[in-house]
Amino acid sequence: MESTKNIVYRYCLRGAAAYTLIAIVFVCGVIQNDSLRIGSLLYVMLALFVASMAYFIYSVRYEIQKRKKKLLEESATDLLPYVRYAQTSLTMLYISAAFMPIVILFNTLLLYVGPLMLLIIVFFVHSFVSLGYYISPNDNIINEQDELAEQIDNADIKDEELKPLAPQELLSQERLKQIETALRKWCEDGMYKDCNVTIYSLAANLGCKKYELTEYFNLSEHTNFRTWLSDIRFNEAIRIIKNNPEYNNDTISIECGFSSHTQIYRIFKQKTGLSPSQWRDHIRQQQL
Repeated sequence: MESTKNIVYRYCLRGAAAYTLIAIVFVCGVIQNDSLRIGSLLYVMLALFVASMAYFIYSVRYEIQKRKKKLLEESATDLLPYVRYAQTSLTMLYISAAFMPIVILFNTLLLYVGPLMLLIIVFFVHSFVSLGYYISPNDNIINEQDELAEQIDNADIKDEELKPLAPQELLSQERLKQIETALRKWCEDGMYKDCNVTIYSLAANLGCKKYELTEYFNLSEHTNFRTWLSDIRFNEAIRIIKNNPEYNNDTISIECGFSSHTQIYRIFKQKTGLSPSQWRDHIRQQQL
């Protein structure tokens, strides 16, 4: 659902091959025994099923980790709820897959456990969609970036505005300075308050490309987009608390662009070792 067409095609092809092989073993067993009781070949089918389950669960876990990394690199929203949800559903899927070979051998047990496993699969699929909700598939991202580059190339751009750069070129000092100036203006305009901003929307807003921003953060800021934006919002939260100590965490979250008050709580804990409320009390004591 979230992968490129080539990866989806590959998964579908391997899935079809696995179950085709299971069906072939079953047909051979029926022909050999002239009955639906295929004897030891049932265990061969079961082994093939377990192997295919193990492969696809591994593939799904790999996709989830890849999507999580992509989200961490390219968005600044609070991902912890999605990550926890996905990890819980994946653990439940592991457990159901582990018990599936045993359940298959007992009809009575399968009658009760089967529907429960179907619910677990539905829960897992929902969590997988939730984890990738804010990401466009890679094919769409590439198309969007190509369209953006074409629009910029065709537009009448002034000398002081950002101009597109060919992918094979390295960012010059002049280009880095242009991006720095544009980012400073972006922050001064309070655009960081948009909790849904991503590196792609930021690049589109500045009139540059995603890879240029990535290189800028690596070369000039020695960090990534998520950390850079988190620092901007954290410093703004510090300023607001000092100037308006009566503001609660929800108000500060909205004013700074955090997607939730839990996100600002974790960032304060990470950077100061204190919660926002504890830090506010600490500041009040210093002022007294």
